[in-house]
Amino acid sequence: MKRLLCFIVVAGCMVMGALAQGAADIHGPYLRIVEQADSACAKADWPLAESLFLKAMRLEPANVSNVLLMSNLGMVRFYQGNDSMALSTLDDALRMAPNATVLISNRAKVLSAMGRQSDALADWERVLEIDSLNVDALYFHVLATIGSGDSVASVAELQRLELLAPEDVRTNFAKATFLTSRGLYAQAVSPLRKSASRALCVAGYSPHDERQPVGGGRRYCAGAGD
Repeated sequence: MKRLLCFIVVAGCMVMGALAQGAADIHGPYLRIVEQADSACAKADWPLAESLFLKAMRLEPANVSNVLLMSNLGMVRFYQGNDSMALSTLDDALRMAPNATVLISNRAKVLSAMGRQSDALADWERVLEIDSLNVDALYFHVLATIGSGDSVASVAELQRLELLAPEDVRTNFAKATFLTSRGLYAQAVSPLRKSASRALCVAGYSPHDERQPVGGGRRYCAGAGD
């Protein structure tokens, strides 16, 4: 997913930059730097990616695509363990685009990792207010309700997730997590088995630690996405 997000940033820069700047050369220095940052993301070279995103924004501080770069910059800092800087970066980006669901979702992941579960839950709910079909937000919202011990909300949200994405690995992880939280270990085996074969290629992170991919390593999977 991290690789996919970087790709989206490149595509977004090409389209938004062309619209905003008319006949500007889409192969100019700004986009070349963003493409280099994309390559660094693909290699999980977070320090290099961070420096390149900053370089691009300093080159064209008024470029409308910078809000997209700030989203990735925040997560790149998060992946390096700089939670406070990541949160500050995402807060700044949200002041520029308060209804951008990718920004709200990214901030929720950072807040959750920082132990601020109620704030993370509020962000997930905000995402779902804007986009009720957002599987990623609903998935993390289910996990948040499980963590808070709200079994009634957990069941209702899990049913929504199962209707929206019945075969998605996140749905199976969420279902297994809920069953395990209720002590129903035998029933949790089946959804865990369903998700195991695809676990390394889903969403780029563990269902219990937004900073790490499933399986414990940082890796990219072709075709993986939300």
